[in-house]
Amino acid sequence: MVSSTPGKLALIGVGLITIVLLAGALTSVAIVAREKRIDTLHLETGPLTNSAQELYSSLSIADAAATAGFLSGRVAPQAIRYRYRQAIGEASTALISAANGISANDTQSQELLAEISRGLSTYTGIASTARANSRVGNAVGVSYINESSALMHDTILPAAQHLYTKQADAQANTQQSLARPPWTAIALCMFTLVALIGTQMYLTRLSHRRFNPGLIVASALMALLAIWLSIAGLLSANASANEMASAESMDALVRARILAQQARADETLGLLRRDSDTQSEQEYAQHTAELARILDGFRATTAQNDAADAQLNDAIAALDGWESAHRDQRQRLGAGDYVGAVDVAVGGGPHDAAAQFTRLDDTLESGIASLRGQSSEYIARSSSSLSHLDVGGATLGVLCGFAVGAGIWPRLSEYQ
Repeated sequence: MVSSTPGKLALIGVGLITIVLLAGALTSVAIVAREKRIDTLHLETGPLTNSAQELYSSLSIADAAATAGFLSGRVAPQAIRYRYRQAIGEASTALISAANGISANDTQSQELLAEISRGLSTYTGIASTARANSRVGNAVGVSYINESSALMHDTILPAAQHLYTKQADAQANTQQSLARPPWTAIALCMFTLVALIGTQMYLTRLSHRRFNPGLIVASALMALLAIWLSIAGLLSANASANEMASAESMDALVRARILAQQARADETLGLLRRDSDTQSEQEYAQHTAELARILDGFRATTAQNDAADAQLNDAIAALDGWESAHRDQRQRLGAGDYVGAVDVAVGGGPHDAAAQFTRLDDTLESGIASLRGQSSEYIARSSSSLSHLDVGGATLGVLCGFAVGAGIWPRLSEYQ
């Protein structure tokens, strides 16, 4: 009978064995699921987001280089030609990487990639025609470069931004889930430990024996599992939270770099059009204002070390220098000195717009690379803190079950 003392002991024993096995199994399942999410972040969503980042950035760099090359005369300087070719090559590589990483079921991303691929092929053809006309002195080359830039800004870059945003959101969802410790498994282990201690107190009153070796061993094993799981889970969650913060900072710098490239394209297009419309100047002002806001916000909200602070200060100083050169360029253009304005825009002086823009871009690129390495390090820490816990949790659960049986069975046998 369940109401009898042997019946109660049997029921307690079955209940304890069930929950200790469940605690071990849930721990193992939770850790395996967490490790799978970490692998997904490390091998799938993270690299795919990086590919979308590189695609977006490279397209912006190519457009800025293409327009800047037109201001340098019939034949663009070798450095600008190299920068353009390199950016197109990197964009093509990132396009292939993204295509290989995107699931066949993600039709929206597949369509975006197809749109970018078609647009990039058309863009390079128009830009090539523009350069060919420029080399022989045909003024129509400016019309072609305007057309290619319009294609980039109106079609290709919005598609690349949409792709990047979509992949970044998927990455953020994975990061958010990893930033939470496995509270359910931890709570069940704690509850099981309390149940084991409560059972020992009950058996002490029932049998007048102070110690039950089996249940003491079971309690020790469950305490070990609870402590191991709590420490490993919290360390993993903390590393994942740091990785998420690092990824958010990297996203801010990526957006800042893209804005800088777009502002540079606006600046050079405005000169190519000889200030015939105000759209380029308005877009330049919008892009640089947003860029300054991002850099100021990055300084205010992100804890930096001394090296990162110096790097951020250098980026802000470069932006200030660039805007100062741009104002000088606008003043010369307003006074009818087109040649002088072009010289400020693409000249080789240390205080000219080209030098300040290059300084800003190099600083942002270095910051992005640093944060990307930091993010990978945090992912590795999050994974290593869980080492062997999946197998260890299941093993400790099974050992606890045997220990509970060894503790309850002698008490049951006394009633036979």
